[in-house]
Amino acid sequence: MIDFSKITKTLDGFDCHYFGTRESFGRQVHCFAVFHPLLGTAEVQCDGDGKRLKFENGLWVESAATNYQIVKPMPTVEVTRWLCFKHIPTHSEDSVVVHCMIREPSADAIDRNKYFKVERRVWKVEVPE
Repeated sequence: MIDFSKITKTLDGFDCHYFGTRESFGRQVHCFAVFHPLLGTAEVQCDGDGKRLKFENGLWVESAATNYQIVKPMPTVEVTRWLCFKHIPTHSEDSVVVHCMIREPSADAIDRNKYFKVERRVWKVEVPE
């Protein structure tokens, strides 16, 4: 949980002030004022995870803007796993077992283990630091 009230600087080093949170169009929005020495004051909104928001077409959506970043974004990693499905007739309730593999199983391993289906899955996951 991010304590927004303790944030006084952006990641760029600009002073900022937390105004608080409000409910707007079904979304909780955290509001900041960012003080730029040459450009003046800008208002920045973010969600509870610190992701920048912008108001577009009557909705709050995530913004790709990187300036005036309040919270360091979590790195995104891509995780690939192979799900191998195997039928075990002796199990009356759960006759299908799923093995999760880090690497793609070889054709020999698929035959040996009698997998009837092998499925590659890829997830993009944000990793907290």
